[in-house]
Amino acid sequence: MKVITLEEREAQIRRKLASGVLVPPLDDLVNSGLRRTPEKRALLKRLQKEADAQGRPLPFKANY
Repeated sequence: MKVITLEEREAQIRRKLASGVLVPPLDDLVNSGLRRTPEKRALLKRLQKEADAQGRPLPFKANY
């Protein structure tokens, strides 16, 4: 894996945008969770139970 700096990554993104690449709307990028495996659903539910037991909210929104 090649390691690049933030400045190099910024230059890559700027070149792509300048060449006409369009960023899709945020709603198109959101993961709906519709294709999630049963194992992943079970993991997310367990994380939710642990967070509830500790009285903390999940740091992310989980679509079961």
